[in-house]
Amino acid sequence: PAQHAYACLAINNGYMRGCITLTKSLDYSGSLVDVQAKRHLDVVIFHLKGEISRPLFAKALLASNRVQLLEANATSRLAGRGRYAHSFLKLRVWLLTQYRLVMFLDTDTLALHSLTPAFGYAPSKGGVTAATDLYGLIHGWVAFNSGLMIIEPNAATYDQLMHTLFRHPQFGKVGLYDMDFLNQQFHGQTWTRLPSNFHVQNWFFGMQGVAPSQLLSSTRLIHFAGDKPWQFTAEQMKMLPQERGWGTARSLICLWYAVHTWRPARHKPNWQ
Repeated sequence: PAQHAYACLAINNGYMRGCITLTKSLDYSGSLVDVQAKRHLDVVIFHLKGEISRPLFAKALLASNRVQLLEANATSRLAGRGRYAHSFLKLRVWLLTQYRLVMFLDTDTLALHSLTPAFGYAPSKGGVTAATDLYGLIHGWVAFNSGLMIIEPNAATYDQLMHTLFRHPQFGKVGLYDMDFLNQQFHGQTWTRLPSNFHVQNWFFGMQGVAPSQLLSSTRLIHFAGDKPWQFTAEQMKMLPQERGWGTARSLICLWYAVHTWRPARHKPNWQ
């Protein structure tokens, strides 16, 4: 199989905009090139049939020549379950057996610096690599955040995960989230820990006593927890805090939009 790849999920037009912006950030940050192996990395975008407009498909393909579009509709047992039909589709990443390792990224993430070193933290056989969830750590419990996870694709693992999901006592009920489910399956020896700077949630910038610019210089990936950047209109942007500095919600969303509107032939957005 090919060496490494990234994957993300577009469940509607808004999330496809997120995938496009994420892909551009992977390109800009140098994450699509493995310098040591002298290889380029693909970006697999899972999408739902009939939910994505044709212009956005074209924009996705223009974001990088490494983009691979792959239809991934919910199975009959997930169909009609709303959030379950969507969030658990990320389990399809285990079916990408044409790659040795795949990094799944939530659509509301943004790469600031190269993510390729993360592949050096290869998961144990049948396990996952992910960073500790900072929110949980602050509140006294330890879990990984599945917004960035590296896995070794294996169809048997996918079948086992789906079998376990369908038999889960909370399946189909409010309260079973994909991150909770994955932690139940991979917590402990099958979880390889990734350094925390590979996955930092946006709210964390407002909690630190150091300058946000210093955080940005070391943070490799921002995760926009809560409201998604593509959901903000121009009027809503005006209502966000106006104070200067990278730590504000406004500045981080503006950063996302700077990447979203960037074209490879143009000047690259400056986040240094």
